[in-house]
Formats: sequence, structure tokens, C-alpha cells
Amino acid sequence: MTGLTGNFVAKRHNSRREVLLLTAHASVNTAVAAMRKGATDYLQKPVNFYELLMQLDKISSFKNMAKNTEDLREAMDITEQTAASVIQDLEMEVGRLQDLLAETRHVLSKQGIDAVTRVGLALKMLGGPG
Repeated sequence: MTGLTGNFVAKRHNSRREVLLLTAHASVNTAVAAMRKGATDYLQKPVNFYELLMQLDKISSFKNMAKNTEDLREAMDITEQTAASVIQDLEMEVGRLQDLLAETRHVLSKQGIDAVTRVGLALKMLGGPG
């Protein structure tokens, strides 16, 4: 585990920062130790620039996917909040309409009033001509 003392300073300052470890002593132990300390990956010196560019591209793709996932999660939360609000409004409207329907049935079933007057009262309650 030579060369891997303490935590990576970059990770301590920003846990979302990606770290590529450059080492002259590549081994399974250094790879495992680097990953445990937060390295995204490691490259052996001398640096192969094609491999470095591939690693940077991989990190960039991962960061974009993570950002897209975060954006989608936020959009889903907003959609759920909006849906909950709409459902609540609809439930209240259904309750209001059920009450209005019950009142209308009551008016239509009154026996002491002639049918034309009952229908006129019911239409008036429902907001129609009456």
C-alpha cells in the first residue's frame, strides 16, 4: 500500500469529485486500496494518454448519467406533489358534487311541491335556468 497514506485530499474537500490515481507501483493491493479510499480508477506510470482520455470520458459519462438521474428524480418528485394536489382537489370536488346531488334528490322528492316547481328548484340549485 505504498504511496496511499491517509484519505485523498480532493475527496475530503468534495466527496462528489472523481479521483484518478497515478502510480508507478501498480498491483492488486494498490488498486484495491485506491478504490477503498475513493479513487474512481488508477493508471500506471508512464501514462498512456489514450487510456487517460478513455478514463476521463468514462468519468464524464458517469457524471452526466448521475446528473440526469438527479434531474429525473427531482422532476418525479414535483410530478408526485402536483398529482397529490390535483387528487386532493378532485376529491374535494367529488364531495361537493355528491352533496349537491343529495340536495337535488331531496328537492325533487318533496311531495308538497308540484313537479314543475321541483324541477325549477333543482335546475336553479345545479346552476341551470330556473
